[in-house]
Amino acid sequence: MNRKLWISTAIVALLGVSVFLWTAYVKDSQPKVVLKHEESTASHQDDVDDRTRCIGVWEDYVVLIEKESVVCEYVNGSVIMRVEAIRMEPLRSTLDDNTQKPLYYDDVLSFFSAGDHYYLSKGGDLSSRLQGGLDDDYFVYNRRMLIGFDNAIATKNQLELKSKYKPVRLIRGAVMYSEFQDGLKAWLISRHSPVYHGPRLEAVGCNQDGDCAMTVETELVFKTKDDIIASYCILRGSAPVKWSMPKNPLNPNIYPQVDPDLQVNTEILRKHTAKLERLYGNPVVILNLLEGKKREVGLKEMIGNAAELANVKLIEFPMHTIVHQHGNKWGEHLAGAFNYKEHGFYLKDLKGDIKRKQSGIIRVNCLSVLDRTSGAQALLTRLLLPEMLHSIDSTSQLTKINDWLRMAWATTADTISWQVGGSMAEQTALILYDDYSYAGIIYNKLQSLVRHVMSNWSHDRLYAVMKAIL
Repeated sequence: MNRKLWISTAIVALLGVSVFLWTAYVKDSQPKVVLKHEESTASHQDDVDDRTRCIGVWEDYVVLIEKESVVCEYVNGSVIMRVEAIRMEPLRSTLDDNTQKPLYYDDVLSFFSAGDHYYLSKGGDLSSRLQGGLDDDYFVYNRRMLIGFDNAIATKNQLELKSKYKPVRLIRGAVMYSEFQDGLKAWLISRHSPVYHGPRLEAVGCNQDGDCAMTVETELVFKTKDDIIASYCILRGSAPVKWSMPKNPLNPNIYPQVDPDLQVNTEILRKHTAKLERLYGNPVVILNLLEGKKREVGLKEMIGNAAELANVKLIEFPMHTIVHQHGNKWGEHLAGAFNYKEHGFYLKDLKGDIKRKQSGIIRVNCLSVLDRTSGAQALLTRLLLPEMLHSIDSTSQLTKINDWLRMAWATTADTISWQVGGSMAEQTALILYDDYSYAGIIYNKLQSLVRHVMSNWSHDRLYAVMKAIL
C-alpha cells in the first residue's frame, strides 16, 4: 500500500472515530444556558394579550409557539422566554392532514425546537440592544416570517390572523443571567443576524451588498436595584471580504479561496463598514485575529489591502502567535493594541435619563469566527468591566462579576460554536484562564474533528432549510 493510500485510510478512520464519539458523547451535550425553567403549554398568553404567540408565516402555514420556558427576568419588567417547540396551522381551510406538506416541513419544526437557541421577550423586545439603533430588525431572526405574516393579512385579507395571533420577534443565540449582592443583575445576550446566515463553510465572508456571514452581536447588560442600567455591545463576523472555503471531508486544512480582485473586495469592505456605521455609529474598528502565515496569510493580506484603500480602521492582532509567545500576558498586548474604550457604553440613570451612549463598535473576526473571536471578545468586555461597574456604583463586586463573566462567555462560546459549527468551542480555557490549555488538546482535537465532519457531511440540508425560512 503506497504512502498516500495509508494517509487517506488513516484520515477516514479518524473521521469514523470522530463520528462515533460525536454520536455517543457529544450529540446530546449542547451547552445549557437556561437558569430558570418553567414550561408553559397553555395558550402562551401575555398578561394583557390573550392571543397565541406567532413567529410568522412560512409557505401556507402560520408558525406558532407550542411550548416555551422562562429563562429569567429582563429590564423594564419583561421576561425572557425560550422556545421549546413550535407547531403549524394551515392558512387555508383546504389544507388538511392529507395535503402534501411542503419541502422541509419537518425540518422547520425541528429547526425551531433545537434546544438553547431561540428566545423572545414577554413584555419587551429582546432583538434590539437597549440603546436602540436605526435598523432595529437586523437581529430579528424570524423577520422574513414576520413579513410573511403581514403579507398574509394584506393580500389574503385574513384579518382574523390579527385577532388570533400575536407576532413576536425572536433571536437566535445565547442568554446568560446572574444576580449579585445589593440587587445587581447581569445579562450576556448574543444575537445572530439572519442576513446572509448559514452554517460554517456554507456562508462565509461578505456578499456583494456588504452583509457578512456569521454576524453575531453580544450585549453585556447591568441593572441595579435602583434601575440604573448600563450596557455594552461588541460584534463578531466572518472575515469581511469575498472568499469561500471549499469542502473536503478528508482534509480539515483546506485553504480559504480569496477573490483576487482588490477593487471588488475594497468596495465590499466599504459597504460592510457603512452598514455597521449606520447600526452603531462611529468609529467602527475591525479587529482581525488572522495569522500572517500558512492557510490564513492570503485572507489576512487581502483584508489589510482592502482596509487601506477603503480607509477602514483595522487592527491586526495575530492571536495564536501572541498567546504562544506571551502566555497569560497576551491580554496586556491586546489592551495596548488600540483604544478599546473609545466607543464608551450606554448608561441610563435611576430617573430614566440617558447619561451616555456607546458610539461605534469593535468588530472581531478570525477564520471560523468561533474560538479566537470568543476569547478576544471576552477579554475586551472584561477590560471595560471596572469602568462600567464604577458608573453604576458596584465596583465592590468586581471580582465576583469578573468570574461570572468568564463563565458566561465560555458558555456563550460553546453555544455559538454549536449553532454554527456543530461542535463545542475549542480552547475555552483561553476565556477561563487567559491561556491555552495543553491538557485539553485531545478534547479540542475531538471538537475540531466533529466540527469538520458536521461542516462537510451534515450541514447541506440545514443550510437549505435556513435559506428557505430566512
